[in-house]
Amino acid sequence: MGYYTQYEVEVEKDLEKILEYINGEENANGFLEAVFNGWADELKWYGHEEDMREISRLFPDVLITLKGEGEESGDVWRKYFKNGKMQSCYAKITFDDYDEKELR
Repeated sequence: MGYYTQYEVEVEKDLEKILEYINGEENANGFLEAVFNGWADELKWYGHEEDMREISRLFPDVLITLKGEGEESGDVWRKYFKNGKMQSCYAKITFDDYDEKELR
């Protein structure tokens, strides 16, 4: 079976150069093609961290943000890549405290 995640990528600059590399024949990574070109809805992309680290090493001055939303409720995250390094940030779901004045 597997776990599906919706991916979205944002690039601060040099998107055309990155797309030229990703869409080139020397790169045979269909996941990168799908995500960077906006073709992917849901994927089982288990190697996304490794693939994104590699792209960020090739374009070391570019901040690349990969957003993900998994099939389980609350599985929402962002991963930031720059020069082969990564920062992971996970959504925090919070609720307001009970306030009797808010009852309608």
